[in-house]
Amino acid sequence: MSVSFLLRIMQFISTTDAKDITALLSDTTHQILAIFKFDPAIVGFENKYHQRMTYNTVHRIIRVKKANLRFMTTKYINQNFKFKLDGSLEIAVLEILDFEIFLIDPYLFEKSIEYKLKYVYDEADYTALCGKKAEPDVLKYDDGLIESP
Repeated sequence: MSVSFLLRIMQFISTTDAKDITALLSDTTHQILAIFKFDPAIVGFENKYHQRMTYNTVHRIIRVKKANLRFMTTKYINQNFKFKLDGSLEIAVLEILDFEIFLIDPYLFEKSIEYKLKYVYDEADYTALCGKKAEPDVLKYDDGLIESP
């Protein structure tokens, strides 16, 4: 699957016990679950832009500068992302460590396009790569650090 470092914040979901913020992001074709780490991502953003990260940033385009791809159990996803997932498929979550606003104005898709955005987890390639059984209650880490050019 192709990789884009430009993503749109579709919605913020919840705050974890570690003060990280869970969110749903998208590019032009897919949606993915994400975690904005409190430190360094949220602290860095708020110091740079002098505003709360969740204030007026939904539907903004961001450029991800540093991230990890973490594989998490459905139990962890259900608790922290308010989902109701069944099964043992490991869920890849984009853990954002550093990002910046790429487009300050909100970028809204037409509803017909918005409804066509698929979760990356529904792709056959994803199932083939990540379809092994997850160990219960364990966060599986990762493929290393992703950095944009």
